[in-house]
Amino acid sequence: MALSSVMDSSSMNNDVRYGELISFFDNAQEYFTMANEEPFDRLLSRFARVPGKFEKTKIRSEQLKQRYIAKHGSFVQRLEQVSSLKKQLKSHCEDSQRNEASLQEEIADYRARHQDPAQRYLQISKDLARMEIARSVALKDMADASIKRLVTKLSAKEANLITSTVPDRGSQMQGSDDGEVME
Repeated sequence: MALSSVMDSSSMNNDVRYGELISFFDNAQEYFTMANEEPFDRLLSRFARVPGKFEKTKIRSEQLKQRYIAKHGSFVQRLEQVSSLKKQLKSHCEDSQRNEASLQEEIADYRARHQDPAQRYLQISKDLARMEIARSVALKDMADASIKRLVTKLSAKEANLITSTVPDRGSQMQGSDDGEVME
């Protein structure tokens, strides 16, 4: 009641009465000391616990900060290790590629060196086969010529035998005794 009269715009002038102020403070004191004392105490106890909560929160945030700093440091260390390993692997890969290229060149050289003798061997084998064929043909021709010569000789001897006089039978018999057979 007194509060409403103090707040009333018509009574808000410079000459505030002392009695109204006393009644306002009494009402305020009653409000805070009477039945409303419990919520106020609860509120005060909450505010009293706030610095402790702030302290706990501060400690917790410091712990989290330390944990995350440690995790970050560990992550940075692992990242450096991975980066170093990546560089090593890259260097090893480049070395392997260089070695592979040099080995490919060596293989190509060996193939070229091996291919040249192989081709020469093949050519020599072909030439030898041709010479063997030519030799066989020459031997065949020589054999044919020998056969023809023998045939001609035999034909000539046969012709001589036929043209020669046939001896009488008695001489044939004597020739039989010698082991010769006359035809």
